Amino acid sequence: MGFSSIIFETVLIRELLEVFLGNEFFIGVFLGVWLFLIAIGSYTATKFIEKFKCNISFLMISSIALIVFSMFSIVLIRLAPNFLFNLPKGCMPNLSQYLALIFLPLATVSPLLGFQFVILCKFLGSFRETYYLESLGSLFGGLAFNFIFADFFDPFQSIAIVGIILSLSTSLIILAKKRDGRFLSLLFLSFLIISLSIIAAKSKELDKKLLESSYDNVLESEYSKYGHIIVVEKQGEISIYQNGVLLLTSEARESTEPLIKLSLLQNQEAKKILLIGGNFPESVKVLEEISKSNRGFKLSYIEQDEKLLSLIERYLGYFSTNIKTEIVSTDPRKYLEERDERYDLIIVDISSPTSIVTNRYLTKNFFSKIRDKLDQEGVLVIRLRYSEGYSSEERDREIASIYLALNETFPNIVMLPNAEVLIFSKKTKLRKNPGELLKIANDTKLISGIVNENYISYRFSKFNLENFEKKIFSIINFVKANEDLRPEAVYHQSLIFIDITSPSPGKNSFLLIALLFFASLMILIFHKIFFKGKVKKESFIINFMVFTTGFAAMSFSVVSIVVFQVIFGYIYHKIALLTAVFMAGLAFGTYLSNFFAKKFKLKILLAMFEFSIALFSIFLFLPGIMMAKETIFFTLVFISAAIVGLNIAIAENLLERYSSIEEASALIYGSDLLGACTASIFISIYIIPLLGVKAAMNLSGVMNFISGLLFIIIVLAKFEATTSKEAQI
Repeated sequence: MGFSSIIFETVLIRELLEVFLGNEFFIGVFLGVWLFLIAIGSYTATKFIEKFKCNISFLMISSIALIVFSMFSIVLIRLAPNFLFNLPKGCMPNLSQYLALIFLPLATVSPLLGFQFVILCKFLGSFRETYYLESLGSLFGGLAFNFIFADFFDPFQSIAIVGIILSLSTSLIILAKKRDGRFLSLLFLSFLIISLSIIAAKSKELDKKLLESSYDNVLESEYSKYGHIIVVEKQGEISIYQNGVLLLTSEARESTEPLIKLSLLQNQEAKKILLIGGNFPESVKVLEEISKSNRGFKLSYIEQDEKLLSLIERYLGYFSTNIKTEIVSTDPRKYLEERDERYDLIIVDISSPTSIVTNRYLTKNFFSKIRDKLDQEGVLVIRLRYSEGYSSEERDREIASIYLALNETFPNIVMLPNAEVLIFSKKTKLRKNPGELLKIANDTKLISGIVNENYISYRFSKFNLENFEKKIFSIINFVKANEDLRPEAVYHQSLIFIDITSPSPGKNSFLLIALLFFASLMILIFHKIFFKGKVKKESFIINFMVFTTGFAAMSFSVVSIVVFQVIFGYIYHKIALLTAVFMAGLAFGTYLSNFFAKKFKLKILLAMFEFSIALFSIFLFLPGIMMAKETIFFTLVFISAAIVGLNIAIAENLLERYSSIEEASALIYGSDLLGACTASIFISIYIIPLLGVKAAMNLSGVMNFISGLLFIIIVLAKFEATTSKEAQI
């Protein structure tokens, strides 16, 4: 079950990443809904087993349903944006669509996994053993996906192969357990295996047909470390998409020519140019035309995705004879850190910070690296999406956040609005006077094509520049500088699409208090339901500790995803491995709990590990994973999960003193799940974008510290007092 669960989860996350334009914050919401629906499935299974005699047929039927619905979920994700919501390609869903696109694909898959977990618990006769084996299966599933499935199989092939494995394992259980109806069951499973084999063989055709329901004529579809790349053709124009975002087209003259020429106006002596993102083939063409005036350019282009580079070369081409070109396949951040070369002009053509991957090139952390690689007269140019005809407050806040990040690095900045915003940054003075710029343009032979005298006069008109600056400066006190670990620009970019209003700081504080109050109230309700009114302070505090532990667990997970993207940039490839390592840590912690329970008192252990989570959250986890070493990163993720697993297992042991095993397990599971769901949504869409990763870990640490303190005051102190009285007697 653990093996299939991690594959299904990863495939669905990767599919939804394309719908949400690569925005990683949805993963936290996805995980929260995933866990919530699994809990519903588990609860349904317990009621189902009470009414019906549990037999192996339930396992077979649920396995078949799981495979079928997983296939259906992929089809739904591919078709729903276009056919259900009429969502244009390249647009993120609004709030209601956002929630529906997460909930609908999971509405059947997740409950079935929860249902299977309870049935397996029944057959194995142990919650801990089932949990341990599931976590172990998740580890192997994550490793298999990371090293095999991600590189060699498309989504339908992945589901089909896992379906075959699941069918075979179910067949083995039937052979071992079932007597009546064995032949019929095995015959049906054999038919299922044959059907899945056919689907796996024909998946390429199915994949292409579903893609063409959203895209035009699909020429090629590739899965790389960084996302799903699709090459389409419409009326002779070639376009390349990655994770649903249009990266470049063969007809990009109108946008590329002004970008290159207006950038050169700020440094007429520029020869060495570095391009990050953008349309490299079209940039080469523009520079070739300019270089006819005997101006020797060298254009360096950095793109970390090798598969994307090969597709650009195959479909768009970038051969040049007049200028020197250098194409480097590496992470731009790593390139700037390792190369000593300096440039006259650096262009960051990312368009919009739709995700943490794109945002990492629009933060003050990255701008400081660029500053060191520019000559004294060197210019940094950033192009952002904008529209003079329609500008929302959130778009202005996004630009203001990036402006503040630049302002902390460069003393001179000029913003140029039109169909897009060009932001020029320089160590020395920038040119804004249209007359001066026109003279330079004529002297350097830059007046041609789109960039004529009227165009330059309009773009640099005093009225145009001052009006835009006034608009951005009027809201600049309401935003913060865009940073790696506080991606505020991504937050505002997301709000542009989902069409909700960003609340004021006062309302944000109210939201925080209201959400935490609601979560605490839900714990109390859970507690009263399971204990039927016989509520004890001790058991309530224990469940509150489990809630904060679940909150910490999901905080570790979400922060890991964000930081991995900031440092490495390819969570698309590593999400399964990251989840698997976390699950392995939980399993290891659960296994260790038996050893500790024999050596120490449970109440002391629970308090000790609760404070350990608090200290680890505040002081150790974030500094450790920021060391930019994958081995250290995954080791710390494993340790954080192990501490969480230890704490939850010990809490369950302790709670069994106040209730039956079934009630304790259900209540612990519910409290843990509620904490994880709260963190997954709250940390993802509010805390990290606006307050930063450090604030998220501090909040998690403080919550666990408070719950540990309450446990000492209410439970442990009472325990010590009782022990002291018994000793006196």
